[in-house]
Amino acid sequence: MRPRKRKAYVGAIWQRAKRVGSVIAVLRNFWWLSVGVIGLVIAGILGARSNPEAFGWTGVVVSYLVAAALGGLMVWLTVTNQREGSEYSWLEADYTYLINAEDPRRQRNSIRVKIEARRDNVTLFKNRYAWTGEGGSDLKLKSEDHRLLTVLMRDADWHYYYVIFGHPLRRRASTTVEIEQELYDSAGAFQPFYSKEVIEPLKALTLRVILPSNLEPRNIVGVEMTLMRRLAEWRIAGERPLEINPATGEVVFTVDRPVVGRRYQILWNWTGYPHKPLGGLGA
Repeated sequence: MRPRKRKAYVGAIWQRAKRVGSVIAVLRNFWWLSVGVIGLVIAGILGARSNPEAFGWTGVVVSYLVAAALGGLMVWLTVTNQREGSEYSWLEADYTYLINAEDPRRQRNSIRVKIEARRDNVTLFKNRYAWTGEGGSDLKLKSEDHRLLTVLMRDADWHYYYVIFGHPLRRRASTTVEIEQELYDSAGAFQPFYSKEVIEPLKALTLRVILPSNLEPRNIVGVEMTLMRRLAEWRIAGERPLEINPATGEVVFTVDRPVVGRRYQILWNWTGYPHKPLGGLGA
C-alpha cells in the first residue's frame, strides 16, 4: 500500500471508530433509560393489580407520565450526543487562494469563517489545513479580539490550529474568525486545485481562486467529492464548469448547505508552473 493511500486509509478508520464510539454511547444511554422506563411501567401495572385501592389510577397515571418524561429524555440525549464536541455551528465559510502573478510559487490563503455558539461560554475555535508543498508557511490571525493559540500536526498531513476568543460567546452569539496564510512553494510541489472538506454542518461555502493570466488557466471546474470508505478513495459525486473573470482572474465556486463528509474543490489546468506529481492545498 502506498504511503499516502495508507494515511488516507488510517484516517478513514479513525473517523469510523469515532462514529462507532458515538453510536455505542447512544445505545448505552438507551439501554439504561429503557430499563428505567420499563421498570416504572411494570411497577405501575403490578401495583394497580395487587392493590388497586391503595395505588389507584393516580399512581398508574403518574407512572406513565414519568415513563413518557424519560422517553423524552432519551430522545434529547440522542440529539445532544450527535452534537457532542461541537460547541458552535459554522454559518458561513469563505476561502480565497491567490497565486502571485510575478512569482507563482508565492501564494496566499485567506479564510473567513462565521460561527454561532450552541451553548454559553464558548471560547475556542479550531480548524485545519493540509499543504503537501515543500516550502515556508506563515499563519496569521487577522480578526480582532482573537488570539492564535498554536498549530499542531495530527492525522497524517493535517495541521490543526486553534483560536481563542477575547470574550466567551454566549449561546446564539456569533463571531467571525479571519486567517491569512502566506505560503512559498520553493520545491514547486503545488498542484492546480483548491479544496475544502466539510467536517461541520455549514450553511454556505464559498471557494475562490485568483489565477494569473500569464499561466493560461483553463478547463476550470467545481467538483464535489465523496469518500469511498472501503477503498479509502475519493470519488467524484458531481461537477460543473466554472468561469474565470478575465479582468481579475477570479474563479468562484459557491455551495449552499454542503454535505458533511464531502469535499468541494476547484480544479484547473495551466501552463508554466513547475510542479511535482503530488501537492495542493486542502482544508
